[in-house]
Amino acid sequence: MSTPLPSSTIGSGAIYSPSGASCAPQQPRAAPVAHFASLPNDGIGNDILAKQSQPAIPTSGRLLAANSNYIAYAVKKGLVRVIDRHTAAKTLLRGHGDQTRIVDAAFFGTEGTAQRKEGISALWNQLCNNNATTSADGGGGNAPQHAPPAAASDVLATVGGMKDSACVLIWKIKSGADGNELEAEKLFELRYPHATRIVWHPFNPNRFLLLTRTYGEEEWGNSTRSVASIVETSRLKTTLKDGHALCECGDDKVLNGAAQFLVSTNENTGANDVSWSHVKDARHVITGHDDGKVRLWDLTKNDGSAVSCLHELDIMSGMEESQDKRVTRVLFLSQYESADSNDSMTPPFIVGTDSNQTITLWSGFPSNGDAPQRLRVFRLGDVDPASLVSVEMCPSPYRPPVPSSSPSVPSSFLLLAERKKGCVHALHIETEWKEGTSLVAVKGFDYVSTLNVVHPVYSFCIAPTEESGASLGEEKDVELCCIQSKAVQVLTLSAAMCAAPSKDVGGNDRGDLANGVTLIDLPSEVSDDDEAFEDFEDEYDMEDEAEYSTNHSGGIDDDDAEESPVVVPTATAAEPSAFSNWLGMMANPIPVRVPSAPAPAPPVVATEVKSPTPPPGLG
Repeated sequence: MSTPLPSSTIGSGAIYSPSGASCAPQQPRAAPVAHFASLPNDGIGNDILAKQSQPAIPTSGRLLAANSNYIAYAVKKGLVRVIDRHTAAKTLLRGHGDQTRIVDAAFFGTEGTAQRKEGISALWNQLCNNNATTSADGGGGNAPQHAPPAAASDVLATVGGMKDSACVLIWKIKSGADGNELEAEKLFELRYPHATRIVWHPFNPNRFLLLTRTYGEEEWGNSTRSVASIVETSRLKTTLKDGHALCECGDDKVLNGAAQFLVSTNENTGANDVSWSHVKDARHVITGHDDGKVRLWDLTKNDGSAVSCLHELDIMSGMEESQDKRVTRVLFLSQYESADSNDSMTPPFIVGTDSNQTITLWSGFPSNGDAPQRLRVFRLGDVDPASLVSVEMCPSPYRPPVPSSSPSVPSSFLLLAERKKGCVHALHIETEWKEGTSLVAVKGFDYVSTLNVVHPVYSFCIAPTEESGASLGEEKDVELCCIQSKAVQVLTLSAAMCAAPSKDVGGNDRGDLANGVTLIDLPSEVSDDDEAFEDFEDEYDMEDEAEYSTNHSGGIDDDDAEESPVVVPTATAAEPSAFSNWLGMMANPIPVRVPSAPAPAPPVVATEVKSPTPPPGLG
């Protein structure tokens, strides 16, 4: 059952207290991958900072990564376990320091609109094509996209965090010769101790963003500091070491050969998260900072050493006073358009504050330099104020609409996972077709479903599938790969457990509020900062439950010291910048894996539909 939220109007907000809601939480199906005790990724360098009596730096990095072939997750002593989702073959990646806690992991090509290439998300294009009436290319999210190269989809990046001897490692994962074990090639090693988060370029595996922090935020020697870098591998000076490319940075705070995101040192401007717009030429990036601001960057305005900041948005302007004004999550909604604007140069985006217990939806940044609009605010009640909430976006499970209803509109959920209780709150993003187009616009948040996942979720991501020939006449579930306090599991979200509430529940079409929901009154607009923004004279180019093998040993223990797979050297050049050619070596298509026995489809439980209102589409 779901709890409706008040009608979406610009500037309005709602507080949701799960303990007061009348809807009992539903429990997703779970398929265990491994059993072992894990720790939350509550901060970067927690262990060392705690000894120095300093507060931990929040991180939005993930403890695991997944694509349609593999699941990779952090274990003890800087190790990373990788498991084949089809055969249960596995390997253990060694390379980070044994005192390291992995703070981020990511497969290339699994973020944002790239999710629309596989599984349930592939239905998005069918829904959009069915609704297409004109060929439109506005300034927002679901205009034509570049496709990431398929041969690079099994490239994995892992980040060791502060003071790790091998902070950033990039691996190529593939099946072994006998098919029983996996093999891993270490492609690249970046010894840069300040990296804390990695975000791949939407379609170019030779480019990625690195978020950076320094211990205790040491003093910088001038009026600016670097909070992130845009890395182009062809520009880094590398040497050959044990068959892979190595870039050694020492203790330098600035990554040489990479363009920097520079901010003033006069304020507490450290960055906690970064998001890349997946639209058109992927030219825009947003960062969320300790000073309560979001900054928009234009990668095309880059002189080789620094990236231009286009806009500083004070997220806390007009909001009630908060002791913690840090922005701890930013995320472009690249699949979507802004509902009331045709001149946005970016997609709409969401911002997490108050340890991600407050989520704000914003319109895209206008091309004329004005501030975006605050569209909707959602706040979790009954949560420990000191508990950091994990936030990810996932496509909505799909159920075909009943014959008498209108076609489904693609939509998504923001999943808010509490790290101290076994609860995940699925916040539905309300969408609509943009008139006269096949584009989808966001309106706000219209309901929330609370899910009982038994154990706290410390980190999670979408687990895409290789389904082909998806049909709009079939139900499609969504799978999440989660690291919980006592296990790594794949949770399955069905359309029934995430369906929209009946109209007689209250909230949307009635004046009263649903149980557990209260209102927030907010201003409709945000005033710009006093400083003048850059004049925008340039023209912007508008161009199912998965079955795993039951022979898992049950996790990783301290004595798990089996030999790692032989690392197969691939780099042959000894001159600097050998890494710049690695994409060429792996650009040959990877043979399509054909499982010996397909996983059985889960039974579909018939669910009574109380209202002709269709459940959500997919995102």
